Formats: sequence, C-alpha cells, structure tokens
Amino acid sequence: MITDKRGGVCFRVDDNQPIPKWTAFAEVFNRHGLKFCAALNFGRMVGNEEYIRLVKDLEAKGHEIMDHTPIHSVDKFPLPQGDDPDPWRARPGVDHVDEKMIYLTYPKIDPKSLAGGRGDISGNQMTSRTPGDLSDPNRNRFTAVYLPDLDRVYMFDQVGEGDRTALKLRSFWNEDNVDLGERRDAFYHKLSKSDVDIALEGRRRMAEAFRRLADELGLRRPVTWIQPGSGGCSDFHREEVRECYGDLYGYLSAATYPNRALKCYNEVDPQGDKAFGMQWGNFDDEGKDLAWNQKRIADGVARHFVLFGHSHFSERVMPDGWDGYLRRIDGLLSWCRETGIPVRTQAEWARILYHTKQDPGVNVFPRLDVDRDGDSIPDGYEISARLDRGDGLSLAVEKIGPVCRVAGLGGLEKGVNVFTVQTRGGGSAEVTFTFSEVGKVERFAFRGGGSAWTSHRGTVTVPPDASLADISIDCTDCSGGGFRINGMDLRQSP
Repeated sequence: MITDKRGGVCFRVDDNQPIPKWTAFAEVFNRHGLKFCAALNFGRMVGNEEYIRLVKDLEAKGHEIMDHTPIHSVDKFPLPQGDDPDPWRARPGVDHVDEKMIYLTYPKIDPKSLAGGRGDISGNQMTSRTPGDLSDPNRNRFTAVYLPDLDRVYMFDQVGEGDRTALKLRSFWNEDNVDLGERRDAFYHKLSKSDVDIALEGRRRMAEAFRRLADELGLRRPVTWIQPGSGGCSDFHREEVRECYGDLYGYLSAATYPNRALKCYNEVDPQGDKAFGMQWGNFDDEGKDLAWNQKRIADGVARHFVLFGHSHFSERVMPDGWDGYLRRIDGLLSWCRETGIPVRTQAEWARILYHTKQDPGVNVFPRLDVDRDGDSIPDGYEISARLDRGDGLSLAVEKIGPVCRVAGLGGLEKGVNVFTVQTRGGGSAEVTFTFSEVGKVERFAFRGGGSAWTSHRGTVTVPPDASLADISIDCTDCSGGGFRINGMDLRQSP
C-alpha cells in the first residue's frame, strides 16, 4: 500500500455520554457509512448492561472505541471486583491501596527548573509569604505543588482570591486526607501537569486494568489511548505512552497534550512516537457553525494534514442546540463525501500517516482550482494577487509585492525536490521556501517568457528535520505590464 498524501478528518467524542445521544449521533454516521471515535471509561460501565450493549453495537458498526482510562483518571483505578487488596500493595507501580481504589506511584520530582516560593502550612492549608503567588483562578500556571522537605506532591483546592489566595492541600491522588501539622517558611515548587509523571510500572498497571475490564465486559481491547483533560495532575508525554501502551501492549496511537504531533504526511518522527501524540482540536464540530469548520478542514486538507474534531456532547456550547448539532454533523459528513475528504478513525489515520509508505511523486503544492469550502479562495492559500478565471485559473500579477503564500505545507519529501511554475506575460518573481523548524531559507527566481505560457523549473532541498514549509511567491518586477502565474508543482526529484 502507498498513500497519495490526501488529508482528511477524524471525529472524536469523549466520556460516557448518555445512551440516547450516542444513538442519535451514531445514526448520522451510519447513514453516511462513516465512522467516528468514542473515548470511554470502561470502569464506569461495570454493571450497566444497557451501556455495554450500546458499546458492543458501536463496535459492530465499525466505530472505534478508545481507552480513556478506567475512571477518567491517570493516577488511580478501581480495585477489581473480588480482588484481595493485599497482593496489589506489593506490585510495582502501586503507591497504596484502599478498599475501593488502587493508587499509582510517581517518579521523584526534579525541581531544578520549577518556579518556587516560601509559605506557611497549618494542617492542610498553605499560604504564601509572597502575596498572590498562589493565585491562579484558571489553573493555567500550576495544578499541583511539590514540598521538597517531604518529597511529596499535593493537589489543592484554592481558598480565597487575589493576594489572599491560599491552598487547601489534597493528596496527589486528590484524597482529602492531608494534615501536615504546623510548618513555617516551608519551601514549595509549583507544578504543571507536564512536570509530574506516573512511573512506567504504574502505567503498566493502568493499561492492564483497562484490558482486563475490556475482557470482563466482553468488549474488544482498544488500540488507542486518550489522555483525560481532567482527572489527575499528570499529563503523559507521547514517548511515555509509546513506551508502555505501544511497545508493551500493542496500541497503535494515542492523544497526549505536551508536544503534540502535527498529524501531517511525512512528519519528522525520529523516535517513532508521533502516532501517540495525535490530539484533537483542529476543528470544532460541537461549538462552531458549518462554514467555520469547512474553512479549517479545507485549508488543512489542502496542506496534507489530518484534522481532528472534538466533542463532549455539551449542549451549553452548541449555538443551535442538540438538534442543530446533529444537523451540522450531517452537513459536515455530506460535504466531506461530496468533496472527497476521507473520514476515518484515529487508528486508521495512525496507520496511514505513520506506518504506510508515501508516494514521493505526488505534487504537494495546493491546486488553484480546488475550493472545497466555496469561499472563492483556493484551499490552503493566502492570496494577494487577483484570481483570474478568464483564461484558465491563474493569479494575475499587476504590481510588485506579495502574490500568494502557503503557510505550513506538509507532505514534504526530504532531500532534493523540484518546484515548477508556469507564467505568461512580462515580469519576474521569486519563490521563498522557509523551513522554520531548522532556520533554513531557500529562494528560486524566475522571469516571464512572453505571450505564451512558459514553464520554469528549479530545485529546493528539504532538510531532513523539517516537517513543514512556508512558501511565498513575490513579484519583483512588473515593468512588462503584469503577468499570470499558475501550475505550481512541488515533488521529489526523480
């Protein structure tokens, strides 16, 4: 199998949403013969036979069921029914166990690069000696604190606001059981979710717990892992997920937040872990209208990206309510089918993007005659010149300055590529290839050849560490009265 570098889309919905909503959503996809992804918490389905039947039906229709952790938490999971807690306490990766839950260990914290301060602690409440230092209403700056004297990480609830903000400390696992006595001038570090991990053995216990749940519920074992946005104060890195879920348990992909993958063809992937960073958020089928989503999808597909939508079936963000949302999904799917945009599951896209040979002879430069979203601008372009439809579609260049730009073009073949462009009329222009990831720029100049269409050919070397290119065409001389440009083509040198 070999790909033609065609971009596409994936629809993903998270969490154990109500059965009627899943049913209505699935009916829309089934009618179009297309598939979506459902990231579910299997531990919350135990004993719910109706929900289990729903998931089995989704599986039977070909929709992808994903591992969203047993209970939407990366640091704990329920003690399996009938298990004695004592053997669990001795297992690697387990910090402690109670009558209901297994709590996983985190590695030692390296505080060298972490912001810190000094504060006073009384029982489970901590105040800073720097007014306002613990104020973070949206938890954008930190989600936990580390006390180096105790070598422990704590989650918290914020108490008060502004300069008076204090923290009510909870355990790393969000247990309300903290009592540190009286401590004065204690040093603390503020942690983001990417600053604290779950130890590999703990991740193994989590993966095994989910696979066991799948077997007990009679469901297929998922091959995609999805990081919960909440539920713990640790965000897994894609290399950590690959190391555990991929290498040890055969998962094909994941969605992680730190350093997420681009999801474009020929993405640089030296560690083989980009398939485990396939996060959503490229379009918003839940909260934005049809035209807004079509524009983003059309431009991304033209630049050889795969775009993921996101939904929690949250009616409070739907501008047109639940029924309007279903109509918009139906409209998006109809439009994708009409315009030839593939709709696939995450596991399918992971295989295509990261595990399938790609055709080096495909022209990766967007075509001027493709306008899937119908906004009169060729997909993937920023246009400064006039789009001329009179004699075959072309760009009419009538003054010195920018002609067009394609920002963030994917699908690039590393090494020597050939760039071809056609012109008619007098004047000259220059193409600039900018590889921002590696700080490299290449340029290719060409001059119009008169009244007949003339083809110009040059080479550009794509660096081995570059996934994307920004490509701009600028007019440098328009003294001949202007000229036309079309037929841009970029592909690997034969």
